[in-house]
Amino acid sequence: MTVKKSKAVLLFGATASGKTDLAIKIAQKFDGEIINADSRQFYKEMPIITAMPSVEEFAAAKHHLFDCLEVGNDFSVAKYLEMAKEVSEKIIAKGKLPIFVGGTGMYLKVLEHGISPIPATDKNLLNDLEKLSTEDLFVKLSQEDYEMALKLTSNDRQRIIRALAVIQQTGKSLLQWQKEELVGALEYDFIHLVINPPRVVLYDRINSRAAKMLGLGVMDEVDRLYKKYGFKRENALTSIGFDIFCDFFEGNISEKKAIEKFAQKQRNYAKRQLTWLKHQYKTDFEHKDLEETFEFLSECLK
Repeated sequence: MTVKKSKAVLLFGATASGKTDLAIKIAQKFDGEIINADSRQFYKEMPIITAMPSVEEFAAAKHHLFDCLEVGNDFSVAKYLEMAKEVSEKIIAKGKLPIFVGGTGMYLKVLEHGISPIPATDKNLLNDLEKLSTEDLFVKLSQEDYEMALKLTSNDRQRIIRALAVIQQTGKSLLQWQKEELVGALEYDFIHLVINPPRVVLYDRINSRAAKMLGLGVMDEVDRLYKKYGFKRENALTSIGFDIFCDFFEGNISEKKAIEKFAQKQRNYAKRQLTWLKHQYKTDFEHKDLEETFEFLSECLK
C-alpha cells in the first residue's frame, strides 16, 4: 500500500523578486506557515542588509527560522535540514501547509534530495588550516588528495580548506564522500513554485530596494556589526554588501562608490540565482497572476 505524502510548497525567486509578499498571500489563503530557506535571514542583528521581512509581514503569517541565530553561531546545511524537518513536521501535525521560501538554491535542493553524509568538520581543524597561506594549503591538498586538487583552482581558498579538512578528519576524499547516497531528504510531495519577473523589472526592483535599504540605515547597521565583530569571515557577515561597506569604513572607497557597488553586487547575485533556477530547479508553476497561482495550488492541494 502506497503511503500518501504530505504536501509542502517550495517557493524560489531571485532577490527582490517578491517572494515574501507572495508567500504571505499563499499562507493566508491556504492556512500555511512560512519556513525560511535564505542563508542570511537566519541571523539576528542585521534585518536591513538581509532584507528580513518587516514587523508587519511577520505579523501577517506565521514565520519560522528567521532572525533566530546569533552572528557567531556555527551553522551548516546539515543543521538547516535538521531544523527545517523538525519545524515542518510540527506544521503538518497541526494540519497546516509548510511553505519553504528562499533564494538560496542549495537549501531548497537539500530539502528534497538530502545531503552527503560527510561528518561535521572539527572547528579547531578549520582554524588551524585558516592560518596557512592559500599557496601552502593547495600544495598540502595536492599531496594529500591529488585528485581533489585537480578539481579546484589554486586560489579557491574556501574549497581547498574544506577538502583538506574532510580528508584529514575522515581519511576519505571529498570526492568519495560526494559519491555516497544522499541522506536526510524530507519525504513530502513538493509543489515547486517560482516567481521570476522580467529581468528589467527585477533589476529595477533591486535598485529601488538598495535605495530603500540606504534610507532605512543599512550603513549604520553594517557599521554597528563592523565595530562589534570586525571584518571576520563569519557566515552571517558574508551578506551581500557587508564587505563593500567595510571597505568604505576603512577608507578604501568613497561612499558613492560603495553605494554603486552595493546595487551592482545585488544584481550579480540575482544573475547567479537565475542561472540556478534555469538549470537546477524543477518548476511546476511560474507565478504571474495571483488568482492563477491560487487556482494551481487549489488543484495540487485537493
